[in-house]
Amino acid sequence: MNLDEVLSLLSEKNFPFRESRRPSPNSVNSTLAIDQTALVTPRFTIVFIYEYENQEALNKDRMTLYKKFKKNYFDGEVVEIITGNIYMVTSKDKGEGEGEGESKLEKQLNEIFLSEK
Repeated sequence: MNLDEVLSLLSEKNFPFRESRRPSPNSVNSTLAIDQTALVTPRFTIVFIYEYENQEALNKDRMTLYKKFKKNYFDGEVVEIITGNIYMVTSKDKGEGEGEGESKLEKQLNEIFLSEK
């Protein structure tokens, strides 16, 4: 799956987002991803999406990005969604405490991408 297909699928499934017009900060850029973008939801939650050549490249980069997000961007729990060669990362919505299971956003994204397998 490529990034354009991800964005098309999100649109088809009526997932509300707009692609960020600002470039991602250097602290969350990936050197291994072939493409990357940031989406903003109506609740102003940011979803960073990375496309990799394959699962192996994703796995190499995943922990590095996870640590960056944990340290620099999210006060709460980091949420990862992985589907094939696509890595999505966001945080739990405000008001959803750590360790309370899937966030609403995570559940929506999982339902969209798990139904496509």
